[in-house]
Amino acid sequence: MGETAEGAGRGESARERAAASAGARGTAKAQRFVEALYRLEYKGDTDSIASLFADDAEVSNPTDDEPHRGREGARAFWSKYRQSFDHVHSAFRNIVEADDAALLEWSSEGRTAAGDDFAYDGVSVLEFERGEIRRFRAYFDPRALGPGAVKTDAVRAMTPTERAD
Repeated sequence: MGETAEGAGRGESARERAAASAGARGTAKAQRFVEALYRLEYKGDTDSIASLFADDAEVSNPTDDEPHRGREGARAFWSKYRQSFDHVHSAFRNIVEADDAALLEWSSEGRTAAGDDFAYDGVSVLEFERGEIRRFRAYFDPRALGPGAVKTDAVRAMTPTERAD
């Protein structure tokens, strides 16, 4: 992604600035998550997203048997997520936030690490405690990634076999 002079000094891409301007739909906590996700998707930055999670956080999606626990569990979850794709872009259609929770309706599309295109939709629920994400749960139909070994492997790849908890 190209950078403009305005954002170049801060290392922001045009997409990150667009994500930041989408904040009118979500408040500060949800927006920090969206911005960190874009940094993960476009730059591979797992530190930014992991830093949003509490030390006792729970992170999961439909492919998980058990939640990933703690900040390091969150880091492992998001690292594996990013490694599953050659490139991925998530777009948020709706962000609803209350004091201690946020609901994010999204679509993701891109190409798997194995080279197959994908597109799927879902909702993520974030629960906050003391400004940190205490619980993250993504809801989507894993079958939406399509039948076939590569796309099924992409779903399995989003679940780390080793947990950092």
